[in-house]
Amino acid sequence: MNTFILPDKASINSEEATQQFHIAAATGNLAIVDMLIAQGIALNSVTGLDRATPLYRAAEGGHTAVVQTLLNAGANRTLPCTSHGLAALHIAARNGHTEVVQTLLKPIDPNAIVSLMNPHAFYARRYQHTYQINTLTPFNPNLRSGAQLTPLHLAAQYGQLSVVAALVNTPGIILDLIDEQEQATPLYMASATGHAAIVSLLLSKGATPHCLCGTSGLSPFLVANLHHHDAVVAALEYSIPGLGNPDVSDAEDEYHVPPPRARIVSSSSTETL
Repeated sequence: MNTFILPDKASINSEEATQQFHIAAATGNLAIVDMLIAQGIALNSVTGLDRATPLYRAAEGGHTAVVQTLLNAGANRTLPCTSHGLAALHIAARNGHTEVVQTLLKPIDPNAIVSLMNPHAFYARRYQHTYQINTLTPFNPNLRSGAQLTPLHLAAQYGQLSVVAALVNTPGIILDLIDEQEQATPLYMASATGHAAIVSLLLSKGATPHCLCGTSGLSPFLVANLHHHDAVVAALEYSIPGLGNPDVSDAEDEYHVPPPRARIVSSSSTETL
């Protein structure tokens, strides 16, 4: 059994202490995270092949309390995991951690930071200017990854309905942004992967059903037809009266569209999303 030994302040940013910090964040061990922050550990350190931060690891695992604690202490929400360009908000959206997504999006409560009873008050004083920005301004829900994916793209592609519902009701959300790799909208990605409930929700919020995917030249309706996602086709037909059922056999021959699959990106992957 491993026993945690709190490092002294002189060795707080040693490799061993940093590894302990990342493990605690990844496993949701709030007590250890709190102790290390109180000792002054670097909040935005990166470790591993993925070069991820503690905030990213906590968001990836769905540990809302740890995420909130790191934010209150001043962790940077925009830093990407450099192996595939996703930040904490992206990985939380992809993995379906709705509470973490909501926590990352909301302004940080200034009272939680500057209270003299708060163990992180030192950081609030030291980084006062940063806190003024972070606490008064809601976080950007359209944050782009290295491949220009937004959290909404990832939640739509991976079928995370509750995350999509949270995002589409967030002030400032833009529904029809396109990514860099596939040049597709979130609606197209949900249509291609067969997530009918997400398609219906996006349409109800005003997503444009006619946007073509730049790499395939297909619309959400046509790609759903090609992959035989009947429920998605029905949702799109309902939103576009008179659309009808086109003959997609020629398109199937031309585009050779394979069965859709969600691209799996683990924390050790080097694939660029």
